[in-house]
Amino acid sequence: MDLNTAKSMMLDDSNISPRKKTFTTRKNTMLSISRNINPADQEMLKTYKRRRVNRASIPQLLDEVLMEIFIRLPAKTLARFKSVCKAWHTIISEPFFIRSHLRHSAFKHKQEPSFFVILHALDNVVEITFSNNVPVFRWKDGQGNACLVHAMDFHGEYQIINKMSHCDGLVLFPTDTKLYVINLTTSDVLRLPDNQESDTLRQATGLGLDPRTNMYKVARYFYRSVDHTIGTYDAAMEVFSIGQDAFWRETSEVPPYPVRSMESPIHSKGYLFWNIDERFLKGQSRGFLCFSLEDETFSLIPHPCPYLPLNHGTSLVSELDGELCVGLFISGQQQLWMYNGNQWDQRFSINVPGPNDLYIPLDILPHDQLLLQRGPHLYHHNHQSSEDIKEVARMDQLNYQSPPGEPYVYMVIPYMESLVRVTCNM
Repeated sequence: MDLNTAKSMMLDDSNISPRKKTFTTRKNTMLSISRNINPADQEMLKTYKRRRVNRASIPQLLDEVLMEIFIRLPAKTLARFKSVCKAWHTIISEPFFIRSHLRHSAFKHKQEPSFFVILHALDNVVEITFSNNVPVFRWKDGQGNACLVHAMDFHGEYQIINKMSHCDGLVLFPTDTKLYVINLTTSDVLRLPDNQESDTLRQATGLGLDPRTNMYKVARYFYRSVDHTIGTYDAAMEVFSIGQDAFWRETSEVPPYPVRSMESPIHSKGYLFWNIDERFLKGQSRGFLCFSLEDETFSLIPHPCPYLPLNHGTSLVSELDGELCVGLFISGQQQLWMYNGNQWDQRFSINVPGPNDLYIPLDILPHDQLLLQRGPHLYHHNHQSSEDIKEVARMDQLNYQSPPGEPYVYMVIPYMESLVRVTCNM
């Protein structure tokens, strides 16, 4: 065979076996692709090849991939996935995964704001009491409809609902008979045990997260006795750790300041903040009673405007963007002061007619807009625009997926999907 014949046979792929030909074609295709992809994709390709070689790491890799997928799925879907196999149940039940899923839910809320809307209606039979059927809806900012998440029925267990508090998609539901902690996503309901003081008119209860143990705690400030004529009182604090305690336990430290009864405290970054009852101050420093959920100790947070007289107008205390927020009526405006890093910062000012027309700040939306509530009305506030306040929805006129009846009170909180089980074994 001469040289020219050999060259022609090498160029003629008809002499190559089908298996070798397929391999050669795939190899040439991969080489062609690798030359045309960008550097970032080339690095991903190298990583993929390394992972293919390391067969021993495949189970761990699959767990990591599954976790990244599961984090992005709705809680109700994950609840069904837990029954697929033991491995999936283990991943979804891990505390680390539950916290990661919650963080992703909070991130998603920032990108596409949506909210839980909890409706309380007066009873159709006895009009001075609340209905025990409580529907929970999901409303997306800017939409005219609200979708039913679920409805809770307490079967006549209470007549009055006090102001609720919330943390990470969990809601503390205080009534005149019992205290409940509810996971609004999974409908998981925990009825807390009875406590020492049953008079709901002389207590203020809040819910928050202990950042050291990642355990949710309910803290209840209550008065054993009160004498308004001479300005004396006897108060205490009880704590219930969800998933650990079977009974309430009283803190070793006595609360150093009186607080306003029936007003739920605000949770922010591992602390609960109560509005101090100024009727008992007698010249003491004004501010807010701070309770650490980590070491269960007390401290005083000074008032943002201590120079204001005690009887000056109205103030609203709320949680805004994870921080303690105080709304004060000063010179025809509602000033919003936020507490962060051991100092107060005035963030927003809203024109209002008078001290009885203050808005409840619900959330900071994209582009630094505020979502505000006054009664059934929801507003946007853009301090950088000439249009100060714009109504965006009326909760009594939303197109509800399931008609709620005649609502009386609306509670709006950020939509956070939580997988936390509040009824887990003690």
